[in-house]
Amino acid sequence: MKSGTAAKLSQLWEFDIEGFVIDPRFVKENGDEVETRLALSFGANVTESPSGEFLVPSMQEGKFVFGLHVVAIVENKLAMADTWMNSYQLDTLNHDGSINMELAEQKARMILGAITDDEYKNLCGSYGEADEGGITYGRSDRCDISDFEIVSIETL
Repeated sequence: MKSGTAAKLSQLWEFDIEGFVIDPRFVKENGDEVETRLALSFGANVTESPSGEFLVPSMQEGKFVFGLHVVAIVENKLAMADTWMNSYQLDTLNHDGSINMELAEQKARMILGAITDDEYKNLCGSYGEADEGGITYGRSDRCDISDFEIVSIETL
C-alpha cells in the first residue's frame, strides 16, 4: 500500500511514486534561500510508454524504475524543480513482483551516492559557478521526505 506522502507526491507531480529518496548534498547560490538537491523516485515505469507531457529519460525494462529529479527546498518546503532527468532500472522486487521498499531505498541511496560532486553541481544547475565562489555546496541532516511539506514549485 502506498504511504500518504507517496500518494501526495503522485497526485501533485502527476506520476506514480511508491518511494522517494532525497540526497543530503545541496547546492545553494550565495544570497539565495533555495537549496537545490537531487532525489530519486521509484514507482511505475513511465519510460516504456511516454505520455508526451514531459521529456522521457532513457528507456528501462520492467514494471518499475528509479527516476532522477531535481528538488528545490526552502526552509521546510520541498518542490519538484526538474523531473525525469534520467532513469535507472529497479530490480529490487519481492517474490510477488511488488517493490521491496527497503532494498529499493538502499539502492536509491547507492545510485545518488555514486554521482560525483562535480556532476552533482552541474545537475543541480551551478554550471561551474562554484569555481567562482558563486555557490555554497554542502550537506544537510534533513533528507527524509517526512522532514518537508510537499508543495508545487509555483508556491515555493
